[in-house]
Amino acid sequence: MQTTGDAIRVLHVDDEPEFVEMAATFIEAEDGRLDVEPVTSVSDGLERLAADEFNCIVSDYDMPGQNGIEFLETVRDEYSDLPFILYTGKGSEEVASEAISAGVTDYLQKKGGTEQYELLANRIRTSVEGYLAQQEADWQETIIENMGEGVYVFDDAYTLQYVNFRVSDIDVISEEDWAGRPISYFEATELLSPAEIEEVKDGIDRILDDRTDECRLEIEPSLPESVETLSLRLVPVRTRSDENLVLATSRDITGRKERERSLQELKRQYETLAEHFPDGAVYLIDADFEYVRARGKELRNVGLSPDEIEGKTPHDLFPKEIADELCEAYTRALEGTANTIEQVYQGERYRVQTAPVRAEEGSIDQLIAVSQNITESARKKERLERQNERLEEFASVVSHDLRNPLNVADGRLELARQECDSEHLDVAGRALTRMETLIEDLLALAQQGLSVGETTAVALADLAESCWQAVETADATLSAETDCVIQADPKRCQQLLENLIRNCVEHGGEDVTITVGALDDGDGFYVADDGPGIPTDEREAVFKSGYSTTDGGSGFGLAIVREIVQAHGWAITVTESEHGGARFEISGVEQAC
Repeated sequence: MQTTGDAIRVLHVDDEPEFVEMAATFIEAEDGRLDVEPVTSVSDGLERLAADEFNCIVSDYDMPGQNGIEFLETVRDEYSDLPFILYTGKGSEEVASEAISAGVTDYLQKKGGTEQYELLANRIRTSVEGYLAQQEADWQETIIENMGEGVYVFDDAYTLQYVNFRVSDIDVISEEDWAGRPISYFEATELLSPAEIEEVKDGIDRILDDRTDECRLEIEPSLPESVETLSLRLVPVRTRSDENLVLATSRDITGRKERERSLQELKRQYETLAEHFPDGAVYLIDADFEYVRARGKELRNVGLSPDEIEGKTPHDLFPKEIADELCEAYTRALEGTANTIEQVYQGERYRVQTAPVRAEEGSIDQLIAVSQNITESARKKERLERQNERLEEFASVVSHDLRNPLNVADGRLELARQECDSEHLDVAGRALTRMETLIEDLLALAQQGLSVGETTAVALADLAESCWQAVETADATLSAETDCVIQADPKRCQQLLENLIRNCVEHGGEDVTITVGALDDGDGFYVADDGPGIPTDEREAVFKSGYSTTDGGSGFGLAIVREIVQAHGWAITVTESEHGGARFEISGVEQAC
């Protein structure tokens, strides 16, 4: 129940119509704020009470159907604190006692004369003002009890006038033991240190001396381990009696301080990382293209410092062409698209990568840019490209300028065999065959390099059978009973297997048994034989270009195998097979599903 403006609405219930109308007239005449609504029965009173708001009820006792005490009990069931004055002509002590037990606010006996209405109006005002004051006090107490902060009131002698301890919803001590205590009691109970108490007293003095309207402190009380730091806020309290009081509220900020420490440590780590970023720099840029942060070793290499960059835009620092390109990349990042550009600045080449920085709600107000000096890698790339060009030229020479004379010599040798029979012709034939092998292997190395084409699922057993048909195997035997399926470039993997099988036949003997299978750990496959094997001290050398232990070998077969393995990102090792022969293990191979 609340008053509307200054009006006090009164519901007066009495079964005498003339009396209740007259009483309303006199009561309203006594105080213009009183607005009395008369009704002549309890049932009508309950209906009006349910339909509208009133600040006080005045009721007779002796009424038909339901007396004033029964009416009071019904009202108290719904409105426990609404002022209720029993105004009755029946003034026995028994009625008064019953009314008090039922929770009546006041009890007044009807008398003769008009003075009684002045007294009744005064009782109504007093009851309503007390009710409203109690409502306000209850409301304030409810707010304080449900606050997350502790509440304290100090006077100008540093004495606690009010205490409500609350730290992370833990009542740490009985408030009754503290009201009226001096601030030194905090030290006596070892809750605060002497230095912290002096800080609080200094804050109270500054508030009371009107030197500030607010004072904030951070203290570390001796509380449970979960509470390490409290924020204390001091403000002046304005009272009607002009007392010099200070209101203090405390809040547990332990979690916030821990987060701040974590953020500071994270900031320190990122700044250290950015400061020592190798061959480059890291930038944080806002929506206006201004550099918020700039760190990295490369800044010093181009004669710039963080202070010279932060707060500037690309057009403040770099030539227009470079700045325009940077701003275009920054715009795409602020629109949500990461991108990479390359630029030349002061004779050095840089790769600049940009990406948006999203806030928790998903908005993009900043971007990050990472610039790295790639001059040396660019030079290496150019040298590699020139080498590849020379390799292509070499392959062309080998394919055209050498193969043609070789074909002529091979044809002349065949004609010479038709005209005469000489052991010299056989020697010449073997030499031409070796030259042909050398040319084929050199072309393979020159043309294929370290690249692979599109990879697909390759059944190892099927591929081994296909390679077996393409290689001169004499009386050798193949065992490829495996269901291993790998992800590989089919053509290059076929060449790898052919070279390994050919190597096994050449070095293991014409009746050698060659086995192709999966590694036990599923990480790849192997090719093994039961020949004489490869000595331990020669197992690394076999992959070098030109290395061969047979008269007819080119020395490039296993070098090509290594190139193909490396092109796929695999690894190859040589070990001894279970039969004492050579075993080539290819690992790091992706299995196809």
